[in-house]
Amino acid sequence: MLHLLYTLKPGVVGLTAGQLASAGVDCGPDTIQPLIDCKAVLVDASGVHSLSEPSRKILGCCLVANRRWSGKDVLVDYPEVFVVMPFREPWSISVFEEMIRPAVEAVRFQCVRGDAPPRVGDLTQNIWSAIARAGLVVAEVSVPNPNVFYEIGLTHALGKDCFILKQRDASVPADFGGSHYYEYELANLKAGRESLQRELGAWATENSVEGVRDISKS
Repeated sequence: MLHLLYTLKPGVVGLTAGQLASAGVDCGPDTIQPLIDCKAVLVDASGVHSLSEPSRKILGCCLVANRRWSGKDVLVDYPEVFVVMPFREPWSISVFEEMIRPAVEAVRFQCVRGDAPPRVGDLTQNIWSAIARAGLVVAEVSVPNPNVFYEIGLTHALGKDCFILKQRDASVPADFGGSHYYEYELANLKAGRESLQRELGAWATENSVEGVRDISKS
């Protein structure tokens, strides 16, 4: 309903109940009335529904979408990193344990592995909740992996920052051709850890993560 009212043709100020119903918005108690009660939507004397000015401004600068799953709220710049990577490659354990995890923990962020959410119930919901909570996602794309690509897509859809890692000699799909990568070498994970730690520290400073941490403790 909000999006219908926001994308009206020029000169059209609102929609009647009949017009809303013709577009499938016909559930008054669950959809229409709650929006009116919270003043997201206004109704004039002739029964025309329109957006309130605060709603229009929010829709103009923020992505507002249906909450597909209940669960975690979206946290912003929270000191937690969700690590998305293939965990069954011969190098996976060493890259995670010797490079990624130490770099994340060195800047006092919690480090959550992408295979840590419970593998029961709706897996997509579990991954969505983990990404929604994390302030930052770190994704390793040195080998093609559908799960990794999907989780990067969820990250971008949520507007979260994502650090994309790849091994120096690895090629990547054309869809990532314009992305900024943080390259490292398997033969020198120490250097990769130090570089990633610097980048994480700079991101934390730029996004005032310490202030977010203090607020989250209060």
